[in-house]
Amino acid sequence: MYTWVDGVNSNFQAEMSARLRDLPEPPPPSSLRLGIFRDHGELRYSLRSLEKFAPWVRRIYIVTDGQRPCWLRESNNRISVITHDQIFTRKSDLPTFNSNAIEAHLHRIPGLSRRFLYFNDDVVLGRPVSIGDFVTPAGGQYVYVDHALLTKIPEQWVDDRMQAHTRMLIQKMCGRSISRLMPAHVPHFFDRDILFSLQKTFVEEFRETSSSPFRSSNDISTPTLYSLYVSEVLGHKSGYERRFLTPLALHGLHDYAMVMLTNRVWEMLAFLWAVRAFRPRFISVNDRTGMTFFSNLSLLCFRGFLHSYFPCRSSFE
Repeated sequence: MYTWVDGVNSNFQAEMSARLRDLPEPPPPSSLRLGIFRDHGELRYSLRSLEKFAPWVRRIYIVTDGQRPCWLRESNNRISVITHDQIFTRKSDLPTFNSNAIEAHLHRIPGLSRRFLYFNDDVVLGRPVSIGDFVTPAGGQYVYVDHALLTKIPEQWVDDRMQAHTRMLIQKMCGRSISRLMPAHVPHFFDRDILFSLQKTFVEEFRETSSSPFRSSNDISTPTLYSLYVSEVLGHKSGYERRFLTPLALHGLHDYAMVMLTNRVWEMLAFLWAVRAFRPRFISVNDRTGMTFFSNLSLLCFRGFLHSYFPCRSSFE
């Protein structure tokens, strides 16, 4: 399953502008950052990576606001495009420009398997993966976490404050201090029944997240909530285990790579070369560029990297 948006779509921009005008006060600037909505074609290459490195995945859902990638083949019956109004319980929460709100409803897709993988559209596979990379021999699951700790957070960092808010919900449930390790930005393995259970437990928190049209510090991060719940509440006795992933940028290992798109072009090119050399299991992207000449050059280099890594079309195109 994927979530996807094309932020330059004229209808999308018009709806966002109208939504902003209706708000009593503007959202935090970080929730309107260009990189959140900009499409670099990652979905096309993520699907190529999925077909090449995880052919065991049967059905694919792409959750959108009603857009459809122009290159997506309509005749491929393995893919279904799901619109937000098919999964949101309160239509008054739409349109939304908040990925946290969308993720809080993914388990409501009709016909969804009990256990499923969730990809952001900026996550690709760098080498073959199997179901054993997500499901333990005992029938539980692995929870991939980063070595970076959630620490003191400035007020303006909405995403990190949202992570801290989500962590506190599980800590209160446990009645003790819990891990400050956050889930890595990789494909998330979800159990739909657990997600429904969490939604019943945190009714008001899910409702507030759903009704927030832009990212907010009080949002729930569904991947973080789920990850901490299965590792801290259900625990190892139920077959749930943490797996630590070390980013390539920190220690030169090759579990996963977080590609930071920045205006420092040569530095970014060196990192992309390292990614090609190490071929990590998971590759994700964080767009920190703007609209300058160097940012456009960075984006051009990144698109070239994706095409060189996955040059062959998939059956979804």
